[in-house]
Amino acid sequence: MKRKSGRKMNPNGRSRGEARHVRLYHYLLHSPAYGSLSCEARALLVELYSLYTGSNNGELFLSIREAARRLNCGKNGAERAFRGLIDRGFIVPHVRGAFTRKTRHATSWVLTEFEHRGQPPTKCFMRWQALGEIQNTVPVRGQTVPVGGQITGAAQHSCAICPPGGTDDAGNAGSRSSYGDTDNLPCGALLRPD
Repeated sequence: MKRKSGRKMNPNGRSRGEARHVRLYHYLLHSPAYGSLSCEARALLVELYSLYTGSNNGELFLSIREAARRLNCGKNGAERAFRGLIDRGFIVPHVRGAFTRKTRHATSWVLTEFEHRGQPPTKCFMRWQALGEIQNTVPVRGQTVPVGGQITGAAQHSCAICPPGGTDDAGNAGSRSSYGDTDNLPCGALLRPD
């Protein structure tokens, strides 16, 4: 059987050049982390995978503006998509971009599914689990809410912003200012009008 002329083939009979593709494995598609992603975040993940050539992990340059253009969405949507991928462990920023340098550059990203600098892939997204619905997160006066993820124990007492004991009781009501209990915030955290 004669092959079409003009097509470049390797010795195994496979085409060379434009044979790049994006591969999403079933374990990734069926992971809880991927299932919780928004449509923009899923599309952004495909865009980042399309930049990956097999040897450039950590050098995947994509800015929020360029992502917004590629996804045909606003900058806020692209930023939320990046945040979703970072929170779930699909990507990690390698070198943050900035406008303060003489040459502007975008943030470079690391895909955790692939190795980076000789280190094995971490696949952090496979360890991600959705937190259960948290109900009654606003404390009733005089009570603390032991919610996972909040500062608890000795760390809570050393926090400069939290009231002593971690409660919102009537005893703390007298120390409040007209700015809503902001007197104990660190300097510069709130600018008051003159």
